[in-house]
Formats: sequence, C-alpha cells, structure tokens
Amino acid sequence: MEQDEDRALARLKAHRQELVEPLTAEYQGHVVKLMGDGLLAEFASVVDAVRCAVLIQRGIAERGQAARQ
Repeated sequence: MEQDEDRALARLKAHRQELVEPLTAEYQGHVVKLMGDGLLAEFASVVDAVRCAVLIQRGIAERGQAARQ
C-alpha cells in the first residue's frame, strides 16, 4: 500500500469481486460489512463458513504468488 496505493486498492477490489464475493455466494454466505482490507460475512453453516474461508485464503495466496512472478 505504501509503495503504490492506487495499484494496491485496485488489487484489493479485484480480489473481492473475482474471488471473495463469488466464493461467499457459492457457500451461501452474505457479506455484512466491508472494513478496509477485511470484511464481515455471515453463513448459515459453520462448515460452509470454514470451507469458504480456507478457499479464500488459498486463492489470495495463489494470486499473490502469481503477481510476484
């Protein structure tokens, strides 16, 4: 963020639109609130919430690795 705020913000928005929101919807979740680089989401099932969270973490890691190459 410190080095290139505009690019960091664009990547954050892309992560949310392309990865986080689709996975949240796929696992029947609902984004309640956005807070900087975090969010609060609710799920009917704790199992779905954990599965979704793990997939988001893996996806963010993969996207970060690809960006560094």
